[in-house]
Amino acid sequence: MWGLGFMVVAGDWFMAWHAKENPLAIQLGALVYMLSNTPVLIVLMQQRDKR
Repeated sequence: MWGLGFMVVAGDWFMAWHAKENPLAIQLGALVYMLSNTPVLIVLMQQRDKR
């Protein structure tokens, strides 16, 4: 959990830092990252034990 939190905060800081140079490229990079991870998260959430 701590690793995930660190990746979210550090990733947000890194993208905000680089947004000064080329904001569109950073937004497209974030979109590609989101599109590749969203299906994985959906599959993992469907496989949870129902309690």
